[in-house]
Amino acid sequence: METGYRNQETGKKGKIEKFEDLEVWKKSVRLSIQVYDELKNCKDYGLRDQIQRSAVSVPSNPVK
Repeated sequence: METGYRNQETGKKGKIEKFEDLEVWKKSVRLSIQVYDELKNCKDYGLRDQIQRSAVSVPSNPVK
């Protein structure tokens, strides 16, 4: 069985040494940033804060 991952930008194989190497984690960080940008002018503070917290929870809680 093959271990490691293939970098989507370079196509090269690499070794997963930490969760930050995972493409799914990188995508979740980018999504969190997009959520914050989209909601920066939202005046419904309760809704905005709840959505922002949920967007950040994915990259903040990696499975060990």
